[in-house]
Amino acid sequence: MFWNNNQKNKIRNKKIGISWNQLHSKKIALAESSLTIINVDTVNLFKTSNFKFLKEVNLFYAIKFALEFNEKSTLFSYQSFFYRIYLSLLYNIFDQIINDIDKVYISGHFDRFVSIISDICEKKEVELNLVQHGCIQIFEKPLIKNKITGKIYYSHDFSVPYFQTFLDFPLKTKFIKLESKKPEINFSQKSNKKIVVFGCQDAKPENNLLIINHLFKHFPNSLIYIIPHPREDIDYYKKRYKLFKNSHISREKPLNIEFFVSRFSTLGIEYASIGIRSLFINIDNVKMDFIISGKYEVYNSLN
Repeated sequence: MFWNNNQKNKIRNKKIGISWNQLHSKKIALAESSLTIINVDTVNLFKTSNFKFLKEVNLFYAIKFALEFNEKSTLFSYQSFFYRIYLSLLYNIFDQIINDIDKVYISGHFDRFVSIISDICEKKEVELNLVQHGCIQIFEKPLIKNKITGKIYYSHDFSVPYFQTFLDFPLKTKFIKLESKKPEINFSQKSNKKIVVFGCQDAKPENNLLIINHLFKHFPNSLIYIIPHPREDIDYYKKRYKLFKNSHISREKPLNIEFFVSRFSTLGIEYASIGIRSLFINIDNVKMDFIISGKYEVYNSLN
C-alpha cells in the first residue's frame, strides 16, 4: 500500500459520513444527524481541502498502485491510465479517512467512489451503511455489486426491491425509511408569464437540450425555467439560451409553476409530492424504479 497510517492514537467506536457532493451530505445527515461528515472534492482533486490527504501520498507507489489494475478491474474498469492515477489518489484519500473507524455512511449508488469505499471497508472490516440519494436505475447488464454490511436507509417504498440489483448485502440487513421532509421548493419566481420548469440530468446533456428546445417551440408564451443538475456547469445553458427572452436559468426551485418536466430527475418526484404536475420524458429509454411503479406521468417520446 502507498499510504501512511500515522494516526495511531485514534479511539475506536467512531462513525463518520463520507460525501463527495452536497446532496450526499444532506442525505447522510437525514440518516444520522450527529455524524461528522467528511467532504472530499472528487471534481477538483487538488483543491485546498484535499491537501491534508494528498501530502501523505507517495506518488511513485500511487502510480504503481494504478498499474496493478488491469482492464477487468472492478475499481478502475477500462479507463485510461491517467484516470486510474486519479482514482488511485482518491483510493488513498478514502483509505486515510477510513482509519480507526468502525462505521462509515455514504450516499452514492453506482459510481466508482462507492466501489473504492466498499473495497476499503471490506478489507478493514468496517461496517458500511448506505443512504439512498435518488431513484434507482435498473440496468440490463448486471452490475458489479458493492458490499454493504450495515444498514440501508431508503427514501421511497418503490425503491426497496431494487437495491439488490446493485448491492451485495446480507438477508438480515435492516432497511430504515428516512424521515419524509417537505421539499425545499419555496421560491417565488417573478413573471407575468406562466412558468414551465425543466430539471436537467448531468448524463447526456444533449437530451436535455432536445426537450428544452421542444418546450420553447410548444410553449412560446410561457417562461421556460431551466434548473441545471448540481453537477452541471450552469453556463452550459446560459450560453445556449441567452438570446431567448422567455428563458430563465437558475438553481432555485420555484413554487409558482404550471408544471415540471424532466427526463428522470428526482426533483420531479419532489414536485409531485406537493401536488404540482410532473412529467417525465423517457427519451433515454431507461428503466427506473419510479417508472416501473406506475405512480407517475411518463412519456416515452416528445410526440
